Amino acid sequence: MFDSEKMSSKSPSDEFNAPDVCFLFLGKSPAGFLDLERFRRLFPKAQFATRNDLLLTGLPEEISKQSRSYVYIHSSPYNLMIRLLHSGREHILLVHNPPGFSSRTGMMGLLDNLILKLNITLSNRLAFLSEHVLKKYQTIKDCFLITKKDFVVPAPVKKRTGTLPTVFFFGRYLPYKNVEIFCQLAKENRTIEFYVYSEGCPVDGQANLYVRKDWLSDGEVDRIYAKHDILILPYKNVSQSGPLFLGFEKGLRIVVPNLQGFEEYRGLSNVYLYSASDTNALQMALRDVFREWKEYGS
Repeated sequence: MFDSEKMSSKSPSDEFNAPDVCFLFLGKSPAGFLDLERFRRLFPKAQFATRNDLLLTGLPEEISKQSRSYVYIHSSPYNLMIRLLHSGREHILLVHNPPGFSSRTGMMGLLDNLILKLNITLSNRLAFLSEHVLKKYQTIKDCFLITKKDFVVPAPVKKRTGTLPTVFFFGRYLPYKNVEIFCQLAKENRTIEFYVYSEGCPVDGQANLYVRKDWLSDGEVDRIYAKHDILILPYKNVSQSGPLFLGFEKGLRIVVPNLQGFEEYRGLSNVYLYSASDTNALQMALRDVFREWKEYGS
């Protein structure tokens, strides 16, 4: 079983904010790039490298010479390559999801889990952003938790600027994210504008529902979050959520189900939790948010 005494007592902000630590982002999604920027703010003295750096030029020489630790922000086949080339360093993996979880199905999902297991086996230490995920791993490795206090810097709750709020969903389309329920909300609230930003989303826009299915650049993601008032993430299951973290930083009101990965944020002033088992609870939570938004004047 997981032993909390094996967790590092040293704050990750103290230990990893150093020039001999290199954070490696080897993914390609917009949410992943937002994770990278968040780590840059949290650890300004550390080094950073992306998949593009590796594909174009290899790991920069100054990083490979002075780094004592590599921190992998996501599980990736490229992680295994870096370990082989730099076997004398400490390798730390940030684990996002419980064992067996994959956003993909079939053989690709099995491959994702195999790569994750290899990355965990070959890591010296494991890092977690969610206590819920950390407790799922029965490991003898040294583990530590990067808490929301370390990782999330909440902005003041955004004041209203118009007569009606705008509501949005952000994230690559996957069945467990339940974007169809979000679209149903638009039909039930015709006076409010709803926006979906979801690559691969099968739902088309209509009336008060606007849908973007294309790839978004980093700058576009920032503008989207600045443009809207309320973020809804009606997931069916969750361990953690990059769109949620960014919503905190932008001061948005955030509506999420009371699943374990979201329960950790209960008590924050801009988070509205609703019962995942109640089909009417999301609509009721949205009404509460609308009422408070109207009362919180500009």
